[in-house]
Amino acid sequence: FFYNGSNPCHIISISISLAQCYFFIHHLEPNMDEGTYLVKGKYYLDGTYQLFEPFGPITNKMPFSFWILGLTQVWFRPGLLSARLFVLILFFLLNVFLWSSVNKIFGYKWAALPVMVISLNPAVIMYYSRANTQIISALFIILSIWFILNNNLKIWNLILGALCAVSTVLTRQNLLPYYVLYIFFLFWEFGWRKAVWPTLVSLFIFLSINALFWPRIYTIIWMPYVPSIINK
Repeated sequence: FFYNGSNPCHIISISISLAQCYFFIHHLEPNMDEGTYLVKGKYYLDGTYQLFEPFGPITNKMPFSFWILGLTQVWFRPGLLSARLFVLILFFLLNVFLWSSVNKIFGYKWAALPVMVISLNPAVIMYYSRANTQIISALFIILSIWFILNNNLKIWNLILGALCAVSTVLTRQNLLPYYVLYIFFLFWEFGWRKAVWPTLVSLFIFLSINALFWPRIYTIIWMPYVPSIINK
């Protein structure tokens, strides 16, 4: 599947990218976002604080951004290194599923191109070497595409793809347009009979998370995106 014995370019490229990522996670100075995601995520998961708690930590991002990164502090040794090593795993998965997605569309020879481009761009690798939400949302986007490219497409493929698409929004609220466009694509490409269940399941998850923290999640997260005339 991953290597047919004739063209190892993608394996070499991903290895080069991982080596650079490993270097950066040990040498990049931490930024404020990394600290807030990790500390708040830990406190939210261990019950010290609640998401969107009045007079608690500022929750200016969606729950998944804190929960996913916070797990590295709860499950492993607390600290920046645990989170960045987790990011290294996510970066590896991002490259693998990117290669696999392109392979399904354009074939084995072309699939190496995007991972080669990444390996030659240290700025991109540096960007994805921090414990921020960009690498998480990028992986969710690639997975949402990968699931609907299977040759023997089943309904569960579409459901998992839609769950990954909605997870991008539950990680970063500014990716809501991606989820909307993804659902439109499902209806356009597969018809309403196949698209209705992925839509309902993913929409249920999205509404449930919002309902769990309503109304403060609307005030903090969604109100800035809504026209002022509606908020009056």
